[in-house]
Amino acid sequence: MGLKQYGPHTSLTRPTHYVFSLRERFRDFANDIYLGLVGKKYGGLFPGIRELFGMNIQTSDVTQVPLSVYTKIALDRAFAEVIRLRAENQAKRVLGVFIAPEEEIPIGDTTAYYYLKHLFAGSGIPLQVINYEHMSNANTLKWSLANIGLQMFAKLGGTPWLVQPSNAKCLILGMGSAHRRDEEGRIQKYFGYSVCLDSSGLFKKVNVLAYHADKDRYLALLRNELKSTILADVAGTYSKCVLHLPFKLRGDEIDTIRETVREVSTQSKVEFRVVKINTENKFFGFSPHNTRIPYESTYVRLSYNEYLSWFEGLQYGKENVHSKVGNPVHLQFLRAENESDEDDRSYLQDIINLSGANWRGFNSKLVPISIYYSSLIAGFAKEFEEIEDLQVVKAEIGSIRSPWFL
Repeated sequence: MGLKQYGPHTSLTRPTHYVFSLRERFRDFANDIYLGLVGKKYGGLFPGIRELFGMNIQTSDVTQVPLSVYTKIALDRAFAEVIRLRAENQAKRVLGVFIAPEEEIPIGDTTAYYYLKHLFAGSGIPLQVINYEHMSNANTLKWSLANIGLQMFAKLGGTPWLVQPSNAKCLILGMGSAHRRDEEGRIQKYFGYSVCLDSSGLFKKVNVLAYHADKDRYLALLRNELKSTILADVAGTYSKCVLHLPFKLRGDEIDTIRETVREVSTQSKVEFRVVKINTENKFFGFSPHNTRIPYESTYVRLSYNEYLSWFEGLQYGKENVHSKVGNPVHLQFLRAENESDEDDRSYLQDIINLSGANWRGFNSKLVPISIYYSSLIAGFAKEFEEIEDLQVVKAEIGSIRSPWFL
């Protein structure tokens, strides 16, 4: 309703040219998607991307690139056509739309989905993949169009909305790792990165921090790159920096991160916090309400450093329950020596707020985007490494300033 009444926070600066790539048997499905995005098919549920996001879309804005088979050669040829269209439409921003078949299509050591994502990301062209199996049902499609439009708008560089932060001028670094393992579970290569956000939920970039087959060398690289990243990203702009760590990070990685933060804090006037966020825990809880469900944003203190918080729950004045409510999130402050708990509540509030800044979907609220976006990137990092040298991957994804991974 906010988007319909007031429009997005930041609109697109250039019009869009849409390039649909599909096989002939998906033509009717692609037409349904187009009519839905225009707002002519399910106008009662989704008014269209022009009305909601101010995006241009008419037949002259769309080009179809046919696919006869799903092979590397065919996909490369289709992508070359996208590059040609971008050169011909320099006043516009090109968006690829790929209609994926029901089954996964192997391309070398990866799949067609990841291969295309890699090609498009490497050239700075946003790509929206729409799976026929998941979306071909008319009832599913009509409820998904708003999220598809939202993802397209964000990938093109628009800002749908931001959240009101408790800590202004605060940089958020969502840390993550995507280690490659062999069949017996042993790590063959270490890979660490960070998602750089503003506390208002504004996506900035992905930093590839370190990758190496040797653990000690990887940790040394992680320390050096993280230090350089923090100093470069906070310089002159931010007075606070909070690192969000997923529970899956290894203990030695967490120790390295904490040591790096301690070192950087002595060289900067920036206030630092490190918070470990565990969304997959065994905690659950009840409230005195008739539904026994806690209100959204309820929190419980477990110890000096630990909290539980409900990112989903009852809404004040709207206590009806229509779907399953997620478990609480376990939050642990990894404090530096003499670090006070005085501002814990404001940092907890920002973490909860970031769960409402998810531009992948209108109702995605269980996980803060610092952790959620990090988990999405982990999947791409593992697959991209099968396609390209990691040094190239680092340069590709580090230069993109919009959330291409949504």
